[in-house]
Amino acid sequence: MKKIIYLIIGILTITQLTSCSEPTEEEKKAKIEKLINKANERAEKQDFKGAIKQYDKILKIEPNNIEVLLTRGLLKNITMDTKGALEDATKALMIDKNNSAAYMIKLMAKSSIVTETSSKEASEDLIYEASLIIKTYPETKENEQLLGSAYFSRAIGYLGIDEFKKALSDLNEALRFNKTNQGYIALKQQVENQVKLLDEQLKQIKRKGKS
Repeated sequence: MKKIIYLIIGILTITQLTSCSEPTEEEKKAKIEKLINKANERAEKQDFKGAIKQYDKILKIEPNNIEVLLTRGLLKNITMDTKGALEDATKALMIDKNNSAAYMIKLMAKSSIVTETSSKEASEDLIYEASLIIKTYPETKENEQLLGSAYFSRAIGYLGIDEFKKALSDLNEALRFNKTNQGYIALKQQVENQVKLLDEQLKQIKRKGKS
């Protein structure tokens, strides 16, 4: 009988401790707000890894906080954690399958992988992903940024398999959606020079063939 009484007391004690330790919604919101402020402070100081740690804490409280997932994914891209960025973007798309910001982060991560590895497989994967977005999303004002990013990313994919003219065509399309993007302009100039060089080499080969 004593054992049963002790067991009941033990269960009641555990229940009380659990209920006491469970934070209220207001407490959760207050904690998240503090962590966001800390993350913003770290980011302003260019301490992106420090900011990511604060977002990690937020996501332990709210795992499906899509804004935090996207911000952390963007910072992971900046710190070259492309795998982590892809994971965050993918999870965000599971929550909201039409989230354009998540697609852009995913494209950025995959573009970084192509640039880092020069992998044919990664290039083809990026081309496929970007092409899917281009086919899916209509050319509306709200989709301009996403489509510009998709064409730019597909150009990166084409460069990964030495398809320079296709890359140049896509860069022109990217600039159609964002005429002032310095990254698009700089890469277009580089690719134009490469295409001119290849055309000149081809002409020289043809001349030698005739002579």
